[in-house]
Amino acid sequence: MNIRRDPLCLEFSAGERMSIGTEPPAYIRKLTGRRFRAQTHVTGGKGWPAIGWHIFRTILLHRPDVVVSTEYRRCFLVNLALLLACSRAPHLVLGMNLSARPITSRRPWLKRLIDRIFARSSTIVVHSTREAELFAALHDLPGSRFVFSHWGYDLPPADSSRFSASEKPYFCMIGRNNRDLDTFAAAIRLAGVRGIAVIPGYLKLDPEVESALEIHRDLSMADCIDCIRNAAANVTLLRDGARGAGHITVVTALHLGARQIHTDTEVLREYLPSRRFSTPVPIRDAAAAAAAMREALQPEPESRAELRRAFARTWLSHDHAAGRVAAILSATLDGRNLPLTEQEWDDWLRDERMAS
Repeated sequence: MNIRRDPLCLEFSAGERMSIGTEPPAYIRKLTGRRFRAQTHVTGGKGWPAIGWHIFRTILLHRPDVVVSTEYRRCFLVNLALLLACSRAPHLVLGMNLSARPITSRRPWLKRLIDRIFARSSTIVVHSTREAELFAALHDLPGSRFVFSHWGYDLPPADSSRFSASEKPYFCMIGRNNRDLDTFAAAIRLAGVRGIAVIPGYLKLDPEVESALEIHRDLSMADCIDCIRNAAANVTLLRDGARGAGHITVVTALHLGARQIHTDTEVLREYLPSRRFSTPVPIRDAAAAAAAMREALQPEPESRAELRRAFARTWLSHDHAAGRVAAILSATLDGRNLPLTEQEWDDWLRDERMAS
């Protein structure tokens, strides 16, 4: 007797080591009228050949009904595995975060091959509308393949007080991908204020930058949240607008209602849509960043902080992100293309820009 089983969703994500789970992701639980089994594969801690082999072997053995990947290089490896395994399973890409060099070539034939592998993706979710343009141009992908969804999560309980007793006021900058620490250090000097940078342990700094800032390396998420909570403002300065960066830190600060200063780039505009949410400064403009820091030392109405928290609760929560991805996955399974942005967001953004 054959036992009919629910369709299988495989998810491949990045991590520090290899692990396999069977708990359905939140977006699977949000699906309406569909049932899926799930396997979640965290792939990391080994070289790319081993990761690629694990992905290919898993797809070949399990023959999934849909595959989800959550990172640029995993997207490429999943697509390659699907092609080699002759699988027709739809592939939903949740975020194409590009923190290292892109996979491409100056040799036309090789670039065409790489782009054809990326084109195996059924739907690509981006966390800023600008990223859709960037990845479409990078890999010659049709714009209809992309759908925008805010990156969202819920703040964990406050379980760190690492910066509560720190000398105040201070400004903080947290993260690694595309961060402009040189401009941050220069702005701190110009403003005559105190600056804290939280960075990964492997990142090497210019001695002048290191001497201008209080440096912390490899802190926990709880410590980073406490750093933002106690800062005069969270600062997100990017080297360029050519890749998505800063979303996690910016979303965290919005949930806290914190004041923010950010580089005026399109990759952050869905999160900091007007000056009521943050003060934008030009790329690599230390003088403008310093002026924004001095402005941030002045009092502001509490209503501004609540506006930021309300925005985060509405658009940047775990529940909203899971629901949006579930709707995108459902459309992918049906073979439907969705508009890049949802109408409700377009309406909210228009009203906010009119109000500000």
